[in-house]
Amino acid sequence: LRQVPDLIDYWQRRGMRLEARLANDLDDLPVMVSTSAYRGIQESLTNAAKHAPGARVRVTVATEAQHLRVRVENDGAADGRGPTGGVGLGWGLDGLRERIRLLAGTVEAGPTPEGGWIVEVVIPVLELETHARAAR
Repeated sequence: LRQVPDLIDYWQRRGMRLEARLANDLDDLPVMVSTSAYRGIQESLTNAAKHAPGARVRVTVATEAQHLRVRVENDGAADGRGPTGGVGLGWGLDGLRERIRLLAGTVEAGPTPEGGWIVEVVIPVLELETHARAAR
């Protein structure tokens, strides 16, 4: 997750209208949680670029008592353009769901009432830390 600002910068340089709010306490997350959350953001931004070119996109990463919550929401395509080809690897949300499920987390994705799209990833953190300590 420490690389999210670089990812945001990458998409902004390519014209994506992107806002991000990141929690301050992300450095102490387990590596697999941090890496999987990053991949969720990466996949969601790729989907926004592909399916809603020109749309405004908002990324929120928050830590809660026992979970990490990542939310990426985009408006509908800004100018009515259709999907952009050649973006992404085609593994999509199914691959993300499999990755997050291995961490006992969830991925919810779907359309918004305003015509955009939202992806929300929730990964339990406390349970993973407890499990890791017990395994030592």
